[in-house]
Amino acid sequence: MLADAAGDGFALKRAVEGSRVRIEVREVRGDVPGALLASEALGEHEQLRVPVRVEGRDRVLVLQAASVNGGSTVMELARLRRGLLAAGRGLPRRQEPLLRARAQ
Repeated sequence: MLADAAGDGFALKRAVEGSRVRIEVREVRGDVPGALLASEALGEHEQLRVPVRVEGRDRVLVLQAASVNGGSTVMELARLRRGLLAAGRGLPRRQEPLLRARAQ
């Protein structure tokens, strides 16, 4: 579960189904998981986009099921790190993290 200071956010559940991964997203209000927002079985590199509310604002959560295996692990992790660095450059630094992981 990932929630902001008010306890609002989303909860994720993941289950392997053969060669696919089922991802379930629920809304969280007051630290309590509630309505089901999405439940999809994703194949390798497929994406799931889910509208969520965090800090009172509408946002889009993008989830991807990817396989990192074999000799490409180092290159794939380097590519992901570069992407995260590039995406974060324009964002102002926060004093507190936007979301905190919480156990269900």
